[in-house]
Formats: sequence, C-alpha cells, structure tokens
Amino acid sequence: MRSTLIDGDRTITELAQRMEVSQQAASKSIAELVKHGILESLPHDDGRARKIRLSKRGWEAVRCARRMRKSVDARLQRIVGRKRYDDARAVLIACLKSVGGLDRVRSRKVRAPK
Repeated sequence: MRSTLIDGDRTITELAQRMEVSQQAASKSIAELVKHGILESLPHDDGRARKIRLSKRGWEAVRCARRMRKSVDARLQRIVGRKRYDDARAVLIACLKSVGGLDRVRSRKVRAPK
C-alpha cells in the first residue's frame, strides 16, 4: 500500500500506518512539518479527520531532492564510469533482494539503525 503525500492527500491515520508509529507520534511529526511550512493540514470531508498534503514549499523540497539525487548519480557515474556504476547498482539491488530488503527500500520504509 502506497500512502505517500506525493501520491495525494492523506489522513494522519494513514500516515501513521505508513510510518509504523502511533497516531500520536505521527501527529507530533506532522505538526512540526506544518509549523515549518512543509505540509498543510486541511479539514477532511467527514469533519472528524484532517487531510495532510505537501505545501508549495514541500513540493519545492521534493523537486530539490530529486535534482540532488540526479546530480549525485551523474557525479558518481563520471567518477567510476557508467558501466561500473550500473554494475555496482545491480549488485547492491541483488544483495538487498536476497535479504528481503528491496521492497522496504523501494517503499522508503527503511528504519534508521538504533
């Protein structure tokens, strides 16, 4: 189940499930991002919940991160060469797949080490 804000507006409950945290913990994080102008909180159709979405500033951050990722990829390809980069990427993907981590990486659900 994808429930990222890039895909559309979400409730705090949906985001908490995606983050694998309590609704209270998600609410706290979301409130902080709203405070900093990254997210917007709007009334939901049913009146009880709130819809959360990326703000203009949030979308700018997404576009900036995508540009940075492309820049890093291009830089690494220049440094090691396209073939070596592609080979290394394929090896890393195969390793992730073998330990069952590929889906978590692709869905961006990798937890930080403790």
